[in-house]
Amino acid sequence: MTSPSDPFASDPFAARSPLYPGGLPAPPSFTPSAGDASPSAPGGGRGLTVATPPIGLLAVAGAVAVLGVVLGIVAGGSGPLALVGWALAGPGAIGVLSAFTLLDTKRRAAPVYMQPTWITAVYWSVLVVAGVGIVIGALRVADWVGRL
Repeated sequence: MTSPSDPFASDPFAARSPLYPGGLPAPPSFTPSAGDASPSAPGGGRGLTVATPPIGLLAVAGAVAVLGVVLGIVAGGSGPLALVGWALAGPGAIGVLSAFTLLDTKRRAAPVYMQPTWITAVYWSVLVVAGVGIVIGALRVADWVGRL
């Protein structure tokens, strides 16, 4: 005899199904494993870590770019010193910025990512400083080569 509250009681396949009454599969049970426990998370669940941009790489890129500008200005008539300044501001700072971008892109794929609002402004500032250093170094090197 069927209960009037069971809407699937008239289903002819429900009797032959290995499913529990009602014709639906049994819901999976969840039993946490030993690795899921965390003292900081409520209920013993595993907490999420918040991914942030690699600020250290951005600081290194800024320092290398500023050093390249300073060497380009201080070089005066010294071609090798101007060339070192150009190399630091150009391939050096741009290379570190590309490493920053690569690692930041990987971190953005994390479940939780939080970027401070000032990161974009600092990134573009470092890029501008590197560009100024490249121009100053290139002009100093060109001046030195022209006087040879």
